[in-house]
Amino acid sequence: MTAIIAVTSEGSNELSKWNNWTKNSLKYVTASEKKEIDNQKYKNVQKKVQDEAKRKNQQGQLIVASGVGTKVCKLESGIVYAGFVERIENSKIKVSVVSATLRGSSNIRPSGFQQTITWDKPENWYSCN
Repeated sequence: MTAIIAVTSEGSNELSKWNNWTKNSLKYVTASEKKEIDNQKYKNVQKKVQDEAKRKNQQGQLIVASGVGTKVCKLESGIVYAGFVERIENSKIKVSVVSATLRGSSNIRPSGFQQTITWDKPENWYSCN
């Protein structure tokens, strides 16, 4: 580890240059600057979470509005499940899941898949016509 010692007079132009150099070259930030950066990162994560929740809610509303017979899909653990809405009741949809494929490949199917019926929140599915 290398230590750099700089002696400057308070308020001098050299001190300002030193501060700028440490920030720009060494990527040094003060504790208050780090706190501000961390707060901004936290706000960005919060906004992403809120935006995702809003998007999922909107897609759920679209499925409910489309009604019975709508083809829906769900991505879970790298597998895309596809099915049809059979019923809508109490903020849930009854989905007849008719197929499963690996994400990114419509030809590769996971072994052991069997058609099934499930009740789920509509925001967990998306329209996949």
